[in-house]
Amino acid sequence: MDYIKALSFVFDSLFNKESIMQNSVTTTTILSSMQNMRVAPEVKTALAAIDLPEVQEIIKRLSHFNLAVCVPHMHTHDIDFAALPNDYVQVEEDCRVRWTSLDQLENLETSIPVAWRWVDDGINASSRCMAICSPNEKRGHQKTGHLPG
Repeated sequence: MDYIKALSFVFDSLFNKESIMQNSVTTTTILSSMQNMRVAPEVKTALAAIDLPEVQEIIKRLSHFNLAVCVPHMHTHDIDFAALPNDYVQVEEDCRVRWTSLDQLENLETSIPVAWRWVDDGINASSRCMAICSPNEKRGHQKTGHLPG
């Protein structure tokens, strides 16, 4: 199953308006719908953890600070949902998403970290967002992903 068809299947089957309104999308449903996708074990572990009471309690506590939980991931030619390497960061710039190594990260003065994770013995940003986004007149905001390697 190619990447676009796989994503379309997930969104159509899981994130329809009725499921969202009923808050009935479970990680079991998500994981079973991803059977035909190439998903890294780390991503599957993260998705399954959302059903754990201790993770739900953490999410509840984070919500008081307008924070949430994410799954640091990227999309490659070989894996539909790959684990984001510790030395990589997701960057949203000009309404486009890309992944870059930390040593190639630029424009720090116009970006803010928007997601964090524990790496080694400390907290590191796993996603940064640039302050500038140019709308695409024909399609609204344009979102694309850069496929590494």
